[in-house]
Parts: sequence; C-alpha cells; structure tokens
Amino acid sequence: MKIVHIEDFFHPSAGYQVNVLAKYMSKNGHDVFIITSEMEKIPDGLKHFFGDQNIVELDKEYEKKYSVRIIRVPLLTYKSGRSIYKCRKIWSLLEEINPDLIYVHGNDTYIAIRVFLRNNRLKGTIISDSHMVDIASTNRFRDAFRLIYRNTITPIIIRKKIKVIRLSEDGYIWNHFRIPLRQAPVVSFGTDTLLFKQNKDSKEKYREDHNLPKNAFVVLYAGKINKEKGGELLANLTCADFSDCRPIVFIIIGNTVGEYGEKVEELFNSSKNTIIRYSTQPYEELASLYQVADVAVIPAQCSLSIFDFAACGLPIIAEDNEINQERIESLEEGTCFKSGNIEELSKAIKKYAKMEKKELEKKQKNIASKANAKFGYEIQYKKYMEIIESAMKDHNK
Repeated sequence: MKIVHIEDFFHPSAGYQVNVLAKYMSKNGHDVFIITSEMEKIPDGLKHFFGDQNIVELDKEYEKKYSVRIIRVPLLTYKSGRSIYKCRKIWSLLEEINPDLIYVHGNDTYIAIRVFLRNNRLKGTIISDSHMVDIASTNRFRDAFRLIYRNTITPIIIRKKIKVIRLSEDGYIWNHFRIPLRQAPVVSFGTDTLLFKQNKDSKEKYREDHNLPKNAFVVLYAGKINKEKGGELLANLTCADFSDCRPIVFIIIGNTVGEYGEKVEELFNSSKNTIIRYSTQPYEELASLYQVADVAVIPAQCSLSIFDFAACGLPIIAEDNEINQERIESLEEGTCFKSGNIEELSKAIKKYAKMEKKELEKKQKNIASKANAKFGYEIQYKKYMEIIESAMKDHNK
C-alpha cells in the first residue's frame, strides 16, 4: 500500500507519532512518504528545541534507516501553531505519488482543512487524527474558528465518513467540532519497546560513571522547558528541600529559550540538589537516559513520552488533568498532583524516594510490564491498520 503522511512539523530526531508510525508501516511492507514543511519559516522555539542544523543529512539518515521518503514543501508562513503551505505543491505531489491512503495529521490544521475541502479531487482514502486537548488550546480566536469548522468542515467529515483518530478518550473533537465519536476511534500513542525497556546494567554503569551515591534517587524530566510545560515549577522542584530523603538527583533533558528560560536556569543554578542537564536528545538516544532514573515527572499539561517513561520502568508523577489521570490509571501506577502545587509535587517525589527498595523495584517492574502489554507499538500499529482498512472499505463502497 502507498501511504502518504502530511504533517505540519516533522523532525527526524523526534519521537512524535508520525516518526514511529511511519517507521512501523514501512517495516510491515508499505511504501511510505512524509510530506512536511521546510524549516525556514518554522518558529525559533520549535527549531531551538529540536535543532535545525544538518536537517538535510538527518532526513537522509531517517530515510535510509527506515525506507521512508521525506518531502519538504515551502510555507507561505507559520501562524497560530499551524503551517500555511503552498498547497499547489502538495496537490501535485499527491497526484504524482497516487497514494492509497492520505493520512493528514491534526484534523484542525490548515492543510487538513484544505484536504477535506478538496476530497472529491484527491485519489485515495483520507483519514486524520486529533492531538489537541482543552488545556493546550489557548488561541484567542478559538471559539470563532470552532464555529466555522462545525458549519463547514464537520459536515464534509460526516458525509465522507472520514475517520479522525483520537489519542485519548477526551471528548475534545465532539465538544468543539461536533465530529461524531463513532467516527473517532481511540488509539493511544504507544512506546517503541525495541528501544524503551528496563536495563539494570545500563542504570548501574551510568551511576558509577557519574559518581552518584549508591542510594541516590533519580528524578527524570524530558521535554520542552517553557511556561506551558511547567518549566518554572520544575525548576522550583529542583530547589525543594529533600533533606529527609536519600540523596535526590535530577536528570533534566531539554532546552530553555528567552527570558523565561533564563529565569528557569537561574533557579536550576541555585538548587542544592544534584542536577544533570542535557540538551534535547535524538529520540533513539533517550532510552539510555530514561533507564537511569527511578521516577519521571510531567510538571504541566501532558506528554506522549509518558509511555516511554513507563516502558523503562518509571512511575510517573504528573499534573492532575484528565489526560494524565486516564493514562496513569491505564498503567496502574503513578501519582497525580494538584496543578501548579509545588508542595504536592515534592511530596509525591518523597513518597517514592522513601519506599523500601524492593517495593519500588516491584512497582517499576509492574509499570514496565503494563506499558509493554498495553502500549507496545507493535500492538498500537495493528490498531491503526484495522482502522485504516475499515476506512478504505468505506471509501471504496
């Protein structure tokens, strides 16, 4: 099958859904293309997080390693978190490739809307997905946008029976776009268990190499270090008093940007706890760092890395929003704290840090087992393909 993914922002070193799904589709014999934006007009925040150096070489490495073709298309601009494409180029590419499936990521993106409007002139089955949740939707024009979408785009999605895959049971697309949930099956993001798994030898070696105390309790954060993701709360956590616990060590992976980043860095530098800092790492390098830790934190919003943390045996301590609660419940281990509450967050860290070694190791083993059994990407891939095959049958009727 020829499959084209259309994605607003793609970086070959990231671990987003499209990076992993495209890889598994190719691995299972499909001819896979990713149409995405050129880097020139992508905001500095995104580029600084992942890095935009050597992108041509990184694309080539990804293509060679996974047999997936990456095609970058010029943008008119990047506005409100959306790539505004020169669509004629995309239409000509789709005509040239002649795909069986067009998977346009993000049902509320500019390019998804253009694809839906053009559906009668495009060959192949169209499916989409929704990555948006209420806590991440902050655009001041969102109510007007949703009203227009409901009255112009949703009728096309319903009439053409276009599937919009949800990453959680969150009702966002029904509540705001009135897309029927019968057309919105749920497939949670998963974890690539070929990479993410427990490794006791790696854990012990790292701690020896970095001269960490034998009884150190290691807390991991990986992701954007900005206001939306709770960067200041994370920094305040590193400054908290853990003198009644065994030695606390923080491994923090991610870049800071601008004045907010400077404030966060000042707090990190003032911490009396040990902090080991890394810039944003390529996706395939992350597992070796995750395996070192004892727990992972998600200070604000939610993170798809939760399943990778879990696969490496890390109980998750996360903000108490609906998505995190749902995911932690499905993993059967972890703790949610009241949003923005540093006392609850540090208390949750202490709860795990004070556990008997055998009890903590049991919890770590259990969460790794649950992540593997429920969210291993081979399992998730099969769920995606069942939905895709069903959509193709509907399209061909």
